[in-house]
Amino acid sequence: MQSSELGVLLMGILASVFALSLFVIIVCYFLSRAEERKSGKVLFSGKSAVIFTLMNNSAWLFFIAWTMICFNIIGDMENYNWDTEESEKGWQAFRMGSALLVSSGISLFLLAVLWRNWTGNNEMLPRDNIFVKCYSGLNMLTLAGTVLWLGTLILFSLLEAMASDKISIDDMGDLFKFPVVMFFSSLVFLAGNIRVFGSCADRAPTK
Repeated sequence: MQSSELGVLLMGILASVFALSLFVIIVCYFLSRAEERKSGKVLFSGKSAVIFTLMNNSAWLFFIAWTMICFNIIGDMENYNWDTEESEKGWQAFRMGSALLVSSGISLFLLAVLWRNWTGNNEMLPRDNIFVKCYSGLNMLTLAGTVLWLGTLILFSLLEAMASDKISIDDMGDLFKFPVVMFFSSLVFLAGNIRVFGSCADRAPTK
């Protein structure tokens, strides 16, 4: 797999994340309006809308960065050198992932500080906030489907390699390594979202 192909694939994932963020904002708006009519309390906080949308996007960037770094280390990621007319391992994805990892990590830290200063709340992810519920829930749903699909693909590849003399894991190369890296990265990210979503309160905010 070429570095450019990996970049296109991961940028496609990022575009889907931003589209998901827009969808969540719209859904949360109508959910909060319905709850406000019942409780008489304001739930659709402009501050939380901005903070947790940006936090969710930064978390996805952090996940993509780790995936790029791990895959570049494990995978072949060969680039053709026109000077030597030979293929050699490229490290563009590693460098790009490292830059993305640092920037997204700083973004998460700054957003957490802003949330604490704006609200006086030391809880970075308040359990009763509607955006924390929506984002962690939809992230969990998306990642669970991804893990299931990748796990099935990996198992199928292993069974095919065991059943056929013409197919081996080594011959598959990045076509096998990339799903494996994505599987474990998604599994870790899924576990984090399950923990957040599982701790969310199934009740209206108290303030």
